[in-house]
Amino acid sequence: SRHILNISKYCVDIGAVLSVKIFKKITFSSKSKLRIIDDFAFYDSTIESISIPLNVTHIGKNAFANCSQLKKISFLSNSNLQIIDEYAFYFSPIESISLPFSVTQIGLFLLRYCSELKIIEVNSFIDINQFQSMNEIILMIPIENNS
Repeated sequence: SRHILNISKYCVDIGAVLSVKIFKKITFSSKSKLRIIDDFAFYDSTIESISIPLNVTHIGKNAFANCSQLKKISFLSNSNLQIIDEYAFYFSPIESISLPFSVTQIGLFLLRYCSELKIIEVNSFIDINQFQSMNEIILMIPIENNS
């Protein structure tokens, strides 16, 4: 379909995508080598959902900010994502987000003004203080079972 942007498996860094507003869906090759989704990569786009490829280690500032249709962002359970910069999902209507266990650093205001957000799941290594001003959310932190 003409509203789908297919990202080549050889792409390793996505900068700000020109005319991204016309795309509803972004797809990646199953063998994607993508490592960085750069600052403002999909800023103000009309994408509705996205699944972050396995090898992405860094999501830049405002990468998905102001995406007025973005309801779902997903990560693979064995994701290599380590850093999500500030304002990455700012002003996007994400309903829930489960950050991969591999994430060790998140920027300020990562989910600021995400008015539809109800559930945030993070690992125990993340500083959750930035979420304390968010009203009416469920913050889930998995507990290790050492039995």
